[in-house]
Amino acid sequence: MFRWTWMAGAFVAALAALAVTGMVVVGFRRSVVPQSFLADFRVANRSGATVYVTALGTGPDGRIAVLPQFHSRANPGRLERPRAVPLPSGETRTVLYDWDEIQFMWIAVRGEKGPWRVLRTGLTVYARNADGSASFVPPHLKEYAVPPLRTLPLAPPNVAAAAKQAGSRGARP
Repeated sequence: MFRWTWMAGAFVAALAALAVTGMVVVGFRRSVVPQSFLADFRVANRSGATVYVTALGTGPDGRIAVLPQFHSRANPGRLERPRAVPLPSGETRTVLYDWDEIQFMWIAVRGEKGPWRVLRTGLTVYARNADGSASFVPPHLKEYAVPPLRTLPLAPPNVAAAAKQAGSRGARP
């Protein structure tokens, strides 16, 4: 038969303290740290037709990639596969992403058929700090409107390639 002793009580107290500390650390890491660098913007489709949109940026290594996106601020779990997303005419989509990992620079846009076009965000390539690390900034605008596709410039080949790769992950590019 088990007898409650001071050692058993100390052991249970230590386990409880570790469990609480672990929950606080995990909770802090999961909710506060990622949220400090989350930014959002909207993409509004004013083109008159369904388009596919992909938010792209330049990472610290100079490569163009899809923005690392999240479900919501309340549940900041990272989306597993950000991709080209269909956006019907007249609708708006909100993008929530981690701006300290990549410099948001383009919204690649494509119709049902045709080439990738680009809507520039007005943000430029990140700056290098004195220690060589990259410095990124969140978007300056809260909404980017997609005009009729024929008015947008063709995407540069490297931007089109990154958008095409994202489009192959599930959406119809």
